[in-house]
Amino acid sequence: MYTVPGSQVITAESGVTYYRNTFEIVDPANITARFRMFVDDNMQIFINGHWIAMEDDMGRELWRTANHDLVLNGDGSMDNGHSGGDAFDYVTALPTDSIFVTGTNTITLAIRNRTSKPDVGGFSFRMDLDKGAAKKSGSVVPTEMAQKGANQLVVFPNPTNGKVTISLNHTSESRVEGTVKVFDFSGKLVKSQNIYSETEVDLSALPAGVYLLKVTSGSESYSHKLIKN
Repeated sequence: MYTVPGSQVITAESGVTYYRNTFEIVDPANITARFRMFVDDNMQIFINGHWIAMEDDMGRELWRTANHDLVLNGDGSMDNGHSGGDAFDYVTALPTDSIFVTGTNTITLAIRNRTSKPDVGGFSFRMDLDKGAAKKSGSVVPTEMAQKGANQLVVFPNPTNGKVTISLNHTSESRVEGTVKVFDFSGKLVKSQNIYSETEVDLSALPAGVYLLKVTSGSESYSHKLIKN
């Protein structure tokens, strides 16, 4: 399989027909998810253990014509056969708000082929996630940190016009050292800086847009979305 910029390759050992990968989400609320897929024969898509979609037919028309195209929304509405694509035979009734979670998510593709065929088949798959929720300002304490109780990350102001303060507090230490990496919307690293219990980071040189902050302190690692006006 070949990679393209901004994509990930889902791999498995030889002969295995279940393909799995993980991805991170900062805020899963009101996500629009689009799934596009060509396959040799049958397919099923699972996310975080939820059965998302299935194509139960066989035949070369599955991979020689339009790809299967499905859009799921946070309110539970869907478009199966989006933009002229083929429709899946089965689609979940779950809204995306019930499918995706904050932090690490797991996607699994089950590729099924006729037993008379000596190969495990081929496929191409693309998933696009679009955040449709209204932007929120102010400081945020990620859920995973609140659950641990020992750590707290606060980023303010958000949105920011340039400078932003990162406050990383551990109840067991008075001074905390860490690193913040800033990534733009395409995933490019645009800034990296050491931080302490409370550090000001100057983003004035960056253009307006949405950025992802990845903060690492010791064995802990957290992500935070930031809006630059």
